[in-house]
Amino acid sequence: MPHPAPALVQHAPGPLFDGIPDWSRAARVVARKAGRWSDKETWGGTLPGPTDDVLIPARVTVTADGVSGSARILCVKGELLFDRGALTTLAAHTVLVLPGGRLEIGTPAAPLTRRARLLLGGVALPEALDPNQHGGGLLVLGEWTAGGTEKTGFARLATGAAVGQTSLRLASRALGWKPGDILVLPDTRSPARRVLDRSPASRTERVTVQSVSADGKTVALTSPAKYAHLGNGGFLPHVGNLSRSVTVESADLKNRAHVLVGEAGKADLSGVGLVGLGRTRIDALNPKTNHIGRYALHFHHAIGPFSNPDGYRSRVAGCAVDGSPKWGIVVHGTTRTLVSGNVVCGAKARLALAAPDAVHSEVADELVPALVAVFRDERRAP
Repeated sequence: MPHPAPALVQHAPGPLFDGIPDWSRAARVVARKAGRWSDKETWGGTLPGPTDDVLIPARVTVTADGVSGSARILCVKGELLFDRGALTTLAAHTVLVLPGGRLEIGTPAAPLTRRARLLLGGVALPEALDPNQHGGGLLVLGEWTAGGTEKTGFARLATGAAVGQTSLRLASRALGWKPGDILVLPDTRSPARRVLDRSPASRTERVTVQSVSADGKTVALTSPAKYAHLGNGGFLPHVGNLSRSVTVESADLKNRAHVLVGEAGKADLSGVGLVGLGRTRIDALNPKTNHIGRYALHFHHAIGPFSNPDGYRSRVAGCAVDGSPKWGIVVHGTTRTLVSGNVVCGAKARLALAAPDAVHSEVADELVPALVAVFRDERRAP
């Protein structure tokens, strides 16, 4: 039998932290038992569809498998796991991980080697259902772990790259780089050089890996470099790798998704690609058209006891943020979060990584510029 049509929502359920509506109260499709997403019996006889508001209740574990999983709003009070043995894509306008809930797309200790994608966002939810446009993304008030194949995020060139060059020589071994990976080479010219060149436009460019040598230090490209990347002042540039086996993406770049970790929420991310995310633009803020705080990855007043053996509550390591209309990673008023070895490309704000109001957090001590490679790409970014 098909699911009954959702009842007309006259007002937003909730609210939760920061005014986020508790959409779980209005969910009409509920997981009846532990099982696979693709199994009708998990849902009582009929699979969820892209217009359904779905709830995975407490003490129930659902495993997303295959490429057909979809929902409009997906609320997780129990567990949602991504299958380790299958190529998996799950699409939802909004995913809300509630306190006590858990989303696992692999883990840093046991990463997913097969491709896994979480597609988010789209046209805004009705104002009655989402007055402040929190939806259209991943909202974590519980726990989120994600782990992709281990990969060197960025490496310094051993020699500068000239125009027309078809290979790159690295100063150190690049772990996990493979054919098809997308690399980014920065514009290394000084501002004065740009003026002399009469070419202020960015010369950051993306290239594709054709092959990698056995020692991991020579990378052949599928096409020659369009620009020179020779370094500046005696310093050679880094090359960043933007490809990851696990990705969280905006399904529609005209209606971008965002990721927020807040209140008691925590995240442990390694080797994850955050692609085309972030809705807050560098333009003037507006409560209707340009909300504050809808960033590509935003830790927002996420506080609580330390939970990892190393004392960090959340971690973002070896990830790639590809394209953002403002900041790439924001850590705001949050308890002890480690940000390490990430690549941020195409963030429009001058600071690709921001940590405002870190007074009650030790985050400020961890955001060492050497741990993050930032690449400007004004011409082409999701």
